[in-house]
Amino acid sequence: EAMQQELVKRCAAFRVEDDTPGTACVEFTSAALLFLWACSFAGQLMYSTSQCAQMLLHRIGRTLDQRASGAVIASCAVVLPLSGTPPDGDDGDLPSVILELPDRFVLYKPPGWQVDDGQDDPRDKPERDRLSSFVHLLLPPQRWPIVDDVQHQRGFLHRLDVPSSGLVLVAKTHEAYYDLKLQLAMGSLVRDYVVLCHGWLSPGRSEVKARVHWWADGRQSLSSVAAAGRPARTLLKVLAHVLHDGQSLSLVAVRIDTGRRHQIRTHLAHIGHPTVCDGKYSSVATQLASATDVMAPAGQPRAQRGQRHQVITGIPIPLAAALGRTSPRDSASAAEVERWLRTPGCFSSDLPDWDAC
Repeated sequence: EAMQQELVKRCAAFRVEDDTPGTACVEFTSAALLFLWACSFAGQLMYSTSQCAQMLLHRIGRTLDQRASGAVIASCAVVLPLSGTPPDGDDGDLPSVILELPDRFVLYKPPGWQVDDGQDDPRDKPERDRLSSFVHLLLPPQRWPIVDDVQHQRGFLHRLDVPSSGLVLVAKTHEAYYDLKLQLAMGSLVRDYVVLCHGWLSPGRSEVKARVHWWADGRQSLSSVAAAGRPARTLLKVLAHVLHDGQSLSLVAVRIDTGRRHQIRTHLAHIGHPTVCDGKYSSVATQLASATDVMAPAGQPRAQRGQRHQVITGIPIPLAAALGRTSPRDSASAAEVERWLRTPGCFSSDLPDWDAC
């Protein structure tokens, strides 16, 4: 409580002026968000602390937007050219916009594409497979400066492993970026995935709680469970047990309470159930379906203010094809597999969410 009171004092004392160095804002907000996350993770975050931090973060974001563009753009909308289901055929591996709000959107990332947020990006990745190149087509940097701002991860709120498919949140403005970062720190932004992993995972296993450590030498390094790592928690729901060529496999719903590097793959490998076709963490590229739950910004019209938006993508077509060649262990598994195979590669609110799994 004393530490949170100190943060409130520092937030109140922090002055955001036109000449405040951008690095000072980034350093302060990064430290504040990390502290807020720690309090939330421990279940000790006070309402007054979160409200004070929210006001400051929005003020910093608005100032950075005005400084970058010379005009307030937080309330301006842009019409994105791609939306809905990813294209079929030869172009089926292209990203697409699934949900668009005035200052943020949800982007579908196909397998093979890199979320290049400017933080230790590998240099050998082709330009066509960088997600920032796709975002540039939608949001010209001259109009939306954050997409070129590596200090703010080019607007990307989080990463998704290159071999994985799934949903990525992207901010169009600095104000939206900090609003979403706050949601992420406070645990109000939910990310769920469906994973095919080796072995028959026990339905009684509902959580993996183990620290995840990685070396700061680029994205190619492996993460590992180690005492020196950061706290990490992954929630599990076993959906089905299946067989494929004599191998036992599990279809598992996963919710990550934290977003450590390669967390899902590291945690599942740690408990002896590595994800299928994972060259990094098993001896045998991860395919994921995903869902995200994000709240609209407070600046939206009253009808939308504080409104939660849930976006769910079905399992990707390659995973659906592989799952279709398996034999369910029992009738319950057969019913669950059939449910997921009905909508491969689709985006629909009819797909089962975390509570329905």
